[in-house]
This record gives sequence, structure tokens and C-alpha cells, in this order.
Amino acid sequence: AGTPGQGNAGGNNVATWAGGGGGGAGGVGGNASGSSQPSNVGGNGGPGSTNSISGSPVTYAGGGGGSNFRIGCGGPSGSGGPGGGGAGAGGGTATSGTVNTGGGGGGSGNSPRPVAGGAGGSGIVILRGRSAGVILTASPATNTVTTAPCGQDIATFTVSGSLTAASYANAVSFDYLVVAGGGGGGTCAAGGGGAGGYRTSFPGGTKIKLTSGSNSITVGFYRDWE
Repeated sequence: AGTPGQGNAGGNNVATWAGGGGGGAGGVGGNASGSSQPSNVGGNGGPGSTNSISGSPVTYAGGGGGSNFRIGCGGPSGSGGPGGGGAGAGGGTATSGTVNTGGGGGGSGNSPRPVAGGAGGSGIVILRGRSAGVILTASPATNTVTTAPCGQDIATFTVSGSLTAASYANAVSFDYLVVAGGGGGGTCAAGGGGAGGYRTSFPGGTKIKLTSGSNSITVGFYRDWE
């Protein structure tokens, strides 16, 4: 079992026939069902959480779907949870979690071998704050700084980099969303990967302060299957 308050549990497997879904930021993974071939069904991935810090609602950190035993010898595999979770697959490679959502990868079946579980989706970091008189620069160029209609700046990091704040003030307060990279799905009638960790202050939470100058931002990478 995981640590209370740090994510949601994955679903239960059914013996060696089907895998449970990975836990998502917004709920537990679904249990696999069926007791043997051909009734085994993989569990669905747990739902993610929706956040509008970017200016529009986006769902992050869905769990990966569990797999059935193999194609032709069971029911369907589990679907990925809303928020970038990858679907399970009874045959072939399962679906990976969506990049920059922290979604878990789908679990795979056992045929044809070797069968790869889906990789977890990479994470994301978003910072949002009113920064009149402050010039924000994100690097490398893959990362962006945009201005919302309300006048707040939104810095989005899809890869690790730095946020530079040029200001006369000592510190600037930001709301934040941090989603870690998702876990990879297992192999051979396996469970889906758990979603990446999810933490946010938006809306209404305690903001963080970044000092003037360069601030390092680390974006979590995905976890591949093993």
C-alpha cells in the first residue's frame, strides 16, 4: 500500500489472467474481473484531476489500464483513465501515457512475446502569477511564457529548464501545478502504471515565491516498463 495522502491505489489483479488499472490523481484504479479465460477483463485506469491554471481546463495524471491475458483468450483490456492514462493491451505493445500529463502506461498481455508495457507519460510544471514590472524568460525555447486575459503570466515547462525573473522585487509569488512522470505498465497480463504525483496551489492554495534571477525547474520524465 502507498502512503496515505500521496495518490490513489491501483486496482486488484485476477490471478494471472488480468491486471488491475493504475491509480490516478482523482481516484483509484479499477479492479480486473473474471476468474479464468475467456472471461478475464482488465481494470480501467483511475481518473486524473482537472485544473485550469493554464487558462483552460486540462485533465492530468490518469492511471494506465490493465491488460487481459492475450488476444483471443479473454475479454477486453482496461481503458486508460482520463488525464493521459494509456490503455492496456492483450497482444502487442500497450499504449503509453500521454506526454506532459503524467499519465500511467497501459499494462500488456503475454502474446506475442516479448511484450512491452506502455511507458508512463512525462510530467509538466506550470507557474502562474501577476508580475507587473517583472520580465519572465523561460529556457530552453520549448518552454513558454504567455499572458492570460486577466494580465497574469503563465510559464509552462514541458522539459527541464529555468525561469528567469528580472525584477526590482526580491521575490515573485506564483500559483503552481506540478505533475510528475507517470509509471510504466507491467508485462504479461499485468496492471496499468500509476499516474505521476500531482500537486497544485490553484485555485486558492498557498503560493510559492521565486527569487529574482534564474530559478531551476525540473520536469519529471516517464517511467518505462520493466
